Amino acid sequence: MTIIVAPDSFKGTMTSIDAADVIEQGLNSVNPMCKIIKIPIADGGEGSIAAFYNCLGGDFITVNVHAPLTGEIAAQYLRVGNDAYIEVAQCAGLTLLPEEQRNPALTTTYGVGELIAHAAARGARHIILCMGGSATNDCGCGVACALGAKFYDRRGESFIPTGGTLHLISDYDLRPLNAYQHISFTALCDVNNPLYGENGAAAVYAPQKGADAQCCKLLDKGLKHFAELARTKSNADINTEGCGAAGGLGAGARLFFKAQLKRGIDVTLDACDFDRLIKDSQLIVTGEGKIDGQTLRGKAVYGIAARACGKPVFAICGDVDRSAETILRHGVTALLSTNRRAVPFEVAKLSAKEDLYAAAQNLMRILMSARSIL
Repeated sequence: MTIIVAPDSFKGTMTSIDAADVIEQGLNSVNPMCKIIKIPIADGGEGSIAAFYNCLGGDFITVNVHAPLTGEIAAQYLRVGNDAYIEVAQCAGLTLLPEEQRNPALTTTYGVGELIAHAAARGARHIILCMGGSATNDCGCGVACALGAKFYDRRGESFIPTGGTLHLISDYDLRPLNAYQHISFTALCDVNNPLYGENGAAAVYAPQKGADAQCCKLLDKGLKHFAELARTKSNADINTEGCGAAGGLGAGARLFFKAQLKRGIDVTLDACDFDRLIKDSQLIVTGEGKIDGQTLRGKAVYGIAARACGKPVFAICGDVDRSAETILRHGVTALLSTNRRAVPFEVAKLSAKEDLYAAAQNLMRILMSARSIL
């Protein structure tokens, strides 16, 4: 039996590489005769550059840049030839902040712009922005400011917009970004939400970034205001599918760099030669920290199921939301949770690897039993 093991990261507990190793060990502990092909993947969010490195090789470059709230942080990007893979979560990620400091009205993507500047100064010709896992809602204005763009309020004074001050932008000057016209940009989305509205960046994702209901309204107001300004001043429509990724960075990438927005999981699977690797396999095991209604908007499990070519897909995850069952109508054979007892995440994460190992063991027992029965 040949099994493809292709998990995403289990946020807050394991990287995709760690998860793949644990699943492999759990499966082989029950059936050491099965052949495991590991493809640690990412959907454009946290862990993306590690997944691309696993497929493509390259060199990690470390740069000190602005953190999402205050101070500096050492962030990495991946250089592969003339391509630079920049992961937003490295310097503007939600997991970089303790829960009590998470506030998408205040956080910035400025550090992402500094990574772009560093890569460009060293000859990068194609920049791939891996946008998921952000702590921000600034429409990528921090990125633009780090590269020289200016944003002005009604008094004509320049400032660096954050999610909570987007609505104060009266004008902008993007001419300094012309210095990056020789670079092509691809922005990898882990979701397909529009910029604003009931399915937009603020309404859907800001609560998990620390925003209350009042803050969400302010953020959505700012995103809509910025989209209207972009339409008037630049004749740009930035409220299309995927523009809501990373707190509106998808929209900013389109406006500032004319970036192509692509589904991150598809680009990752292409880089890993997924379609070829699954041809001789019997089934696929994937997973991530949580599966819910958002999974259908372009997350890893959905992307893998869409390209499984009819092979059974088993998804192991930490948390299975009630809304997750819709994924069973989109190519996933079964959902398995690693949670063996009812405890809060802060407790469950302490035994995350052991629980994932046990879940993989149980899956293999089920598979072997089913083969004998059938």
